[in-house]
Amino acid sequence: MPKVLMRFRDDECGAIDVTASILLMTIFVLGCLVALTAVRTNIVQEFGDLANAVETLDQSYSYTVNGVTSIYADDPAPAANAVGTPPTGLDVAVAASATEQ
Repeated sequence: MPKVLMRFRDDECGAIDVTASILLMTIFVLGCLVALTAVRTNIVQEFGDLANAVETLDQSYSYTVNGVTSIYADDPAPAANAVGTPPTGLDVAVAASATEQ
């Protein structure tokens, strides 16, 4: 029985070396970073679209009480951004800085 255990311990079939596992983990982490950056950008875009939608809501109303009518006409501001463009004021780009000596 100990001979079988010794052969099992010394067997390297199907073993993965450290270099391969480091390479796989590096590729996995880089993929996660790219995916999280894309998710962040899309979330900011959706919040900007939501802000534009709320900004262009028409809040006009009128009501009548005992024959007296009260009216409020909202003058909606034009949409600041065209559909599909990044929202104004929400810039997620990182400016590169160059130092000259």
